[in-house]
Amino acid sequence: MKLVGKLILLIILLTTSAHIFGQKPITVPKTIPVTMPTTAPSPTPAPKGVSDADKKAYKEAKDREEAQKKEEAKRREEIKKMLEQQSKSESSTSKMSQTAEAAVLAKAEAFYSAAMSQINSKHVTWVKQNAKKIFVEKMDDLAFKVMARYYGKNEGLSEEAIEGLQVLLLREAYMLEKKAYSVHNKEAQAFNDKKTDLMIAREMLGDSSYQVSDVQLDSINIIIKNNTLTVTENAKEEKQTAPTQSRKMPEKKEEINAASNFSLTKVKLEESINGLAEAQNHQEQQMQEIKRRQQKITLMLSKMVNQVTEHQESIIKNLK
Repeated sequence: MKLVGKLILLIILLTTSAHIFGQKPITVPKTIPVTMPTTAPSPTPAPKGVSDADKKAYKEAKDREEAQKKEEAKRREEIKKMLEQQSKSESSTSKMSQTAEAAVLAKAEAFYSAAMSQINSKHVTWVKQNAKKIFVEKMDDLAFKVMARYYGKNEGLSEEAIEGLQVLLLREAYMLEKKAYSVHNKEAQAFNDKKTDLMIAREMLGDSSYQVSDVQLDSINIIIKNNTLTVTENAKEEKQTAPTQSRKMPEKKEEINAASNFSLTKVKLEESINGLAEAQNHQEQQMQEIKRRQQKITLMLSKMVNQVTEHQESIIKNLK
């Protein structure tokens, strides 16, 4: 009987313990989801304090950046104004330089007009011949001064008269440079006009939507021939006209088709345009070089023309 009672008690204990242990797995999952949502919002206040600090630091950094941008914009505006003032100043200086140059040339021209009509004819001849030498040989100031002093000393001229001869030489050389500039300018313009005509013909040939007829092709060849350089050597002219002759003869024999005529014309057209462009560029370079020499002559004149003008009468008297 006692044994049976113990077995019953053991069964009761096992049943109770199983119920207890069965509750634990149930309570643990309940506590985990319940505690997690309740504790998750808790860090939010902390970031709020940090975020304010970050916002403050960001605002300060942004303010500094804006200040730097304004300072940079202000600096750029100051530089822009400074450059504008400098440009105006340079423009004003350039105008003053041109005015001074015109004044120097006017004085030299006045002395030249008065002296050349009164001085000895041998001095006039010497001035014209040696001014041409200065122009052709591009002599520097030392060379022409030595030349003038050598001539003046042999003629028994005073120092003032020798300076007068130098002014006459420089004025004559300046006018030769001026005439040369005009010639180069006309040549450059002529080359540019011819090049323009050829470029119009090239646009016509380059238009794929436009079919060029044989008659028009012949007209373009005439334009090429008329606008080809005419200042070349005979050998170069023969070289330029040779393609035209070689094209015409096979045409009579009908050995060249329209496509080859078209291609040949395009080649000749490009060669003529390139040749004219090179010739125009050469003329413009010569014009720039002449301008530099004219400025150099004007500078040399400015150093002596005032004194020569002041003693003009005595100089002319000594040169008679």
